[in-house]
Amino acid sequence: MSWPTARVRWSRAGCPLIVFLGSRFALAALRELLPPPPGTPPFAPPLAQRDECIAEMSAAGFRDVEVVEVTHESTAPSTKELWASMERTTAPLALAKSQFRERWGTVSQAIEDKLVAAFGDGPQPMRMPAFLTIGVR
Repeated sequence: MSWPTARVRWSRAGCPLIVFLGSRFALAALRELLPPPPGTPPFAPPLAQRDECIAEMSAAGFRDVEVVEVTHESTAPSTKELWASMERTTAPLALAKSQFRERWGTVSQAIEDKLVAAFGDGPQPMRMPAFLTIGVR
């Protein structure tokens, strides 16, 4: 007898406003300093829509695929601490940091200043939804 196996895929369902806007500020500043090659399409995060999650799992041979939204809520103590976290954990920013090396401190401070000007320096509540995709095979 074989037992059905399940595969679970966790993907981003959305982005908290402060992280979304903060990322837009940060990435816009980076594009000014390091423009992408001509013809580069705009970034579209993978598996950010329910139908994309279902299609991927179904194409991999899973049936009875369902998508459940799960939300994690947190509060960054300040905008500066939120930026420090984004700088460490956001892949495009970590890559830029490694490319800019000694110039990164100046770039980072400019981005932080823009974030504080836009959002203030107080605590920043974050609601981070994600898709939990479940299927049977």
